[in-house]
Amino acid sequence: ADFKIFLMIAEKLIEKYFLLLLLIIPLLILFVLRFVFHYDGLFGQDAYEYERYADDLMNYYSTGNKPAEMYWPVNYSYAGSLFKNIFPQPGFSLQLISSVSLSFVCHYSARLISFLCNADKKIIFPYVITFIIFSPYVFRNSFSAMPDLMAAALVNPTTTGTDRKS
Repeated sequence: ADFKIFLMIAEKLIEKYFLLLLLIIPLLILFVLRFVFHYDGLFGQDAYEYERYADDLMNYYSTGNKPAEMYWPVNYSYAGSLFKNIFPQPGFSLQLISSVSLSFVCHYSARLISFLCNADKKIIFPYVITFIIFSPYVFRNSFSAMPDLMAAALVNPTTTGTDRKS
């Protein structure tokens, strides 16, 4: 009986706060990984290079000294440098961008599923949580300092076709 009450409450929360939950869950996971498990998101040499270039851009903003060359795409580091004044901890601004990007990917994926399958939010929500947020590749890149999810977040709304009014 208690489990049925729990399910009814969960269904009402999903129905009422669907979008908010999809936006908050990745951020909650980020804060647990960051502050409970002390994961800084800097995993592999690419992440350190993005962090270094974000630091170089911060130095460029304050001193005018030209940043060193970057051989990888620079927009992710540029976005990270904009948040470095607010979140100066190493890797956190880049992790935050990746987590917020995951929120956008979840939102647009839910819209796509709804558009294609005409499914109810009660069905879409667990599907998005299970197969998008907890997909190993997506999960790893969402909480590391890597630009993959930012690219997916920028491409996803353009490919879903769900933004157009019929």
